[in-house]
Amino acid sequence: MDCAFASISWIHLFLRAKFENAWLREPDCMEVVKDSWLSSVEISIQSKIAKCGSDLFQWGDNLSREFRNRMMECKRRMSLLRGKRDDGSMTQFTEARSMYNELLHSHEVYWKQKSKLLWLKEGDMNSKYFHVISSTRKRVNTIGKLRNGQGQ
Repeated sequence: MDCAFASISWIHLFLRAKFENAWLREPDCMEVVKDSWLSSVEISIQSKIAKCGSDLFQWGDNLSREFRNRMMECKRRMSLLRGKRDDGSMTQFTEARSMYNELLHSHEVYWKQKSKLLWLKEGDMNSKYFHVISSTRKRVNTIGKLRNGQGQ
């Protein structure tokens, strides 16, 4: 499992921000990484990373094509169940609404990543504003101290 997380980080660095952070919110993402990593036992680490990246992009491409259909299916289920008061219908409505909210959050994560990439790509890199934003982000993301299990 640690190898899978490590490979996600390597893929992200190796493929230069093509990895979608929203994929991490999908339950199948870890399985795709594990299956890809374990199926390529006899090859070099660079080849494993490339294969894993390829598998992830293929999976992610299918996922993004299905995204709109998943949203529409949740909306359809909620509209069919709205107004029904039996326990089964209410449970199904709650599940559909939770799934819909999760999809909305994944969509938000996707666009947040895209907006940062666009700013870095097309923003004025030498402006005072850019440097203030970058410095602030660095300061906020800096880890000052770590604690062990005993609180030290």
